[in-house]
Amino acid sequence: FPYNQGRNLLYIYSLFGTEQVKMDSVRLASDGSFEFHYDQALPRGFYKIGFRPDRTYLLILGNESIEITGDPENQKEFTVT
Repeated sequence: FPYNQGRNLLYIYSLFGTEQVKMDSVRLASDGSFEFHYDQALPRGFYKIGFRPDRTYLLILGNESIEITGDPENQKEFTVT
């Protein structure tokens, strides 16, 4: 992910209108991979992931598992499946 500038924690935020709430964080593996794991599916809604609150990627999630792959330096090459 871009903007990590040596950071090794990735955060997930939930969005409620204009309010952004930090929900969780994960430590990146040495290869840059990460996994957020929850026992129950997240409610359908808007979420963001990123290293800082002002540098995030918007996702619409809920009731499914997703995988994010791509070049962290080029958002246009991201794939969410």
